[in-house]
Amino acid sequence: MASEQVSTLPCLWLRGLLPADMCMSSPIPPPVQHDVVTLFDPFGVTPDALEWPPGLYGTDASGGKWGSYPELRRCGCGVASMTGFSSPFTLQWAARFPLPGTHQSVPRAELYAIYMLVSRHAALKSVNNDLWKSIFAHVDATNITLQIYWVPGHLDTKVPQSRVRVEDVFFALNFCADKFADAAALEAQLDMNPVSSVLFNSSLVKKIQRRLTRILVSHLEKHKYDKRFPLQKEAKPTFQHFVQATSHNLQVCEGRYVCMDCHASVGKSSVNIINWLKSPCHAAPFDDSLVPARVPGWYRIQRGNNMPHSSHDLMSMRGVLFCMSCGFYGAKKFVRLSRLCDGHCSTSSELARDKLMSGKLPANLRSWPRLGCKTMQPQMVQHDAGGGALGTLPDNAFPSEALCQRDQDLSSSVPTRDSLAGPYEKFPETMAQHAPISQFDDPDFDLDFDDFSV
Repeated sequence: MASEQVSTLPCLWLRGLLPADMCMSSPIPPPVQHDVVTLFDPFGVTPDALEWPPGLYGTDASGGKWGSYPELRRCGCGVASMTGFSSPFTLQWAARFPLPGTHQSVPRAELYAIYMLVSRHAALKSVNNDLWKSIFAHVDATNITLQIYWVPGHLDTKVPQSRVRVEDVFFALNFCADKFADAAALEAQLDMNPVSSVLFNSSLVKKIQRRLTRILVSHLEKHKYDKRFPLQKEAKPTFQHFVQATSHNLQVCEGRYVCMDCHASVGKSSVNIINWLKSPCHAAPFDDSLVPARVPGWYRIQRGNNMPHSSHDLMSMRGVLFCMSCGFYGAKKFVRLSRLCDGHCSTSSELARDKLMSGKLPANLRSWPRLGCKTMQPQMVQHDAGGGALGTLPDNAFPSEALCQRDQDLSSSVPTRDSLAGPYEKFPETMAQHAPISQFDDPDFDLDFDDFSV
């Protein structure tokens, strides 16, 4: 059927939209346009059908069997009256009638039942304002005392969601009015001749729309299925990978990683430990394992997350850095050394400096940071710009062991920056430079450290 009609009815089979001419293939009878009231008066209390007796009434409305289809909906109204407020309740009088007019809705039918009870009604800006106005006008004109109570529907079959207690008499009135409203809706109900085409076309449109929805959902699921197995991402390196790949010569000392080449250290729990492990290692140009050694001003040593300030005149003794000017020192981290040097030495700092210069520990330190460890021979290699051979340190780049004795001048044990430069690495000029760097290329050149002063 779909393949046969898709060319003539594409909006129906491809988009699920029913053409208007198919919906109205059979003419639908219009609703009634006037009141058709049927009374139930077993006690004969209303000789005149247009005059209803005063009393306690219940009203209700129903949308009928085809209430879910606006074109087929025909609403009925019911009104019921009881003999009194106390049980047993006896139905005294009732009436049923269809909702006239083109606007067929259950709220309007409920309101129309009240209107029929008091003879006209309405409320301001609502769709049913004409009925509210008629009710108010009739109440004002006839001086009627009117009290309206709302009762949840179908209390006989459903548990009410409202916590408001409903009086028994109101329940009984609503029950009776509901029965008469169903009867009125049944009388106003359309026959199957105009209804069948609407039901068939409505069912057909629902099936087409569900089919199109299934096609769209299947396409989206297929799109998601294709992306369900993405390419596996490369595993991130672990901390042990950084430890194994670092250029630092690591040793663990009291919960810290210490490099035996550059004398830098960082705590295991430091936030910068990964960055420190990835940083290049520049071997220290001094040996402080036996006697205090002067730290060149251009050389930087990191301890933890900071470095000493460049204004300090630094010396090092077995991993303890101290300043000759202010006497402050640091072993695991720099606190005072990271600040500007004031050049003033207090009594305690002067005592600590003298102990370090004599190879002894200050009062606040219990052991040397690198106890029993010696500085490894630095391997400073660099590739040339053209990717050729490697440059190595000259044999006379460091002083002999004889120069590191306790009775020697410390200034004579400090090599110059150019004395550490290989053929492919040169440092900027310093105050201690007296010979051109080209002299290092001469194998017969003899470097005399006594000629240099810092």
